[in-house]
Amino acid sequence: MPKIAILMVIAIGVISGAAVLSSQSSYAQQDTTMPINFTKLFSENKEFQQCIDSSSMGPLCAPYITVLYEDQATVALKSGYVDVIWKGVAEVKKYGYKIDGMTSFPISDYTGDTKVNILVVMSK
Repeated sequence: MPKIAILMVIAIGVISGAAVLSSQSSYAQQDTTMPINFTKLFSENKEFQQCIDSSSMGPLCAPYITVLYEDQATVALKSGYVDVIWKGVAEVKKYGYKIDGMTSFPISDYTGDTKVNILVVMSK
């Protein structure tokens, strides 16, 4: 009788362990896939772009938001437009990212005009 009880405990432990391993591996698989390509989103969505009409080539568009880095855990965004960067941050937050830090820095162009850029780093 004790052998049967020991075998039942071992069997239950193996089944429970298999269930835990199964749920861990499926979680790991979900966690390693990018839910969305933010670079593509910001470069193709007109809401995050500045477009000018070129009569010979049609509208030419450039993104307001630059994705400096992205992976499953981290996204770094840069923009010179305060209102648009926060729209971008709100979009990224929909996918579970939170703001880790934010800074602004001036950049001068060749004409001497200074533009303030904003950098936001987010992670899960």
